[in-house]
Amino acid sequence: MVASGRGSTIRRQEHHESDSDRPEISRRAALVALALPVLSGCLSVLPYDVKVSDGALLVPREMADTLRGPTDVLELRAEGRSFYLRRLPDGSFSALSSLCTHRSCQIGAEADGYVCPCHGSRYDLTGRVVDGPAERPLPRYQVDTTSAGLRIIAG
Repeated sequence: MVASGRGSTIRRQEHHESDSDRPEISRRAALVALALPVLSGCLSVLPYDVKVSDGALLVPREMADTLRGPTDVLELRAEGRSFYLRRLPDGSFSALSSLCTHRSCQIGAEADGYVCPCHGSRYDLTGRVVDGPAERPLPRYQVDTTSAGLRIIAG
């Protein structure tokens, strides 16, 4: 940079980092670094078609193991019905109907529970009504742990 004043010229040398002075970071690494704090609290809903045996839904151990906490949800589908399965904060599993008890609309899973897009009913992680118009909790199904995975009695 050159600046001039009364009768004198001042030269200041600017320091430029060379490419070897800067750490290399890929575009992907930068995006991951920026997005990770935001995405860490996001909900992950994975649709999964399950087998039915003797009236029970069978979830293989490898699928059940994908449920690390309440923000990981499996949408189980079998015989024209769907259910939500998630691991609760205490480590137990919760299997609930995916239909709102108000008008049978398909509900959506959220990080802290479930919401009905039709009329705004909200349910907590266990299916209990938090905000109406629904008055009844979501039907809850028994979840048994077996050596092969989970068995959900969807009677």
